[in-house]
Amino acid sequence: MVGFGLLILLGAFNQKLSYTSTIAAIVLYLGFGVARVIGFVLDGNPGETLIQGIIGEFIFGLLGVFAFFKYREN
Repeated sequence: MVGFGLLILLGAFNQKLSYTSTIAAIVLYLGFGVARVIGFVLDGNPGETLIQGIIGEFIFGLLGVFAFFKYREN
């Protein structure tokens, strides 16, 4: 988690790492979001706070997908 976070942060300031950090953000946030939805389906309602976390993870993951397609190198 810390490694992904550092990579994402470095990608915001270093152009050479922006592609890699965008991929890392997509994998991290959408991966956690999908895993939490699977857990939600299998185990039941986790509570309001975790549902807000799921929504936040999907928002950040989708922002990463948007950035990936908007700023990808040709």
